Amino acid sequence: MKLFNWVKEHGLRNDWVKDSTLSWHAGFRGRQDCVGDYIKELRRKIGSAFCFEIRGERWSREKPIEYKVWLAEEVS
Repeated sequence: MKLFNWVKEHGLRNDWVKDSTLSWHAGFRGRQDCVGDYIKELRRKIGSAFCFEIRGERWSREKPIEYKVWLAEEVS
């Protein structure tokens, strides 16, 4: 729920956000590589209104995993 609330308030189509930043907002204290499953779960539960893109590589310092997450329409 924390991750969903953050996306509702701060998610933008044009902003890439680091995996660790989303982890902080989801309550995982910045732990890396733990929000991907939650993002996919939000997509399954909310449907096409929840949008996301992923770039980067796991365990890479040069290209860390980043996400764009946003809502395409109002979700209650």
